Amino acid sequence: MSSLLEVRGLVKNYGGLRVTDQVNLSLKSGHIHALIGPNGAGKTTLVNQIVGEVRSDGGQIFLKGQDITHWSVAKRARAGLGRSYQINSIIPEFTALENVLLAVQTAQGHNFHFWQAATAQRDLVQRSDAVLDLLGLLPLRQQRVRDLSYGQQRQIELAMAVASEPRAVAGRTHGRSGPRRNTAHD
Repeated sequence: MSSLLEVRGLVKNYGGLRVTDQVNLSLKSGHIHALIGPNGAGKTTLVNQIVGEVRSDGGQIFLKGQDITHWSVAKRARAGLGRSYQINSIIPEFTALENVLLAVQTAQGHNFHFWQAATAQRDLVQRSDAVLDLLGLLPLRQQRVRDLSYGQQRQIELAMAVASEPRAVAGRTHGRSGPRRNTAHD
């Protein structure tokens, strides 16, 4: 099986400090991978390099065999590279369903008709419910996100990343010093 995401010899320096040093990794479709290390080990820098938020000083990044090393963040996202962040980017006043609906709309290239409720569009709701169900969050669909625990909010964040239909998702699923989970699927 070929790699969905592959990193070869990735390097990043900040002045005299080498943060990533010839990093190699290969993520296969359908597998879950964890990037674990102490604070300051370069985990966030590596993820930022992969998604294009930080330019690498050396190495290459491939998505489904295509070299994306010099692509913009937006082009990488359109190609299917998704990410969630340590700090939630959910809308607390919205329900879990409404938050996921936003991601589904974005993935479908929706033009966001603000005069019509997204919840009135059956296909969007069905896709959102399918994502919530996949992650075991369907019982929370009508709850306001602000009323959910931090862990549940993180799960909603992950649901939003999955709903954006990426080929690979990188995101933090534990507390500040916990491991990152990188999920590859196709």
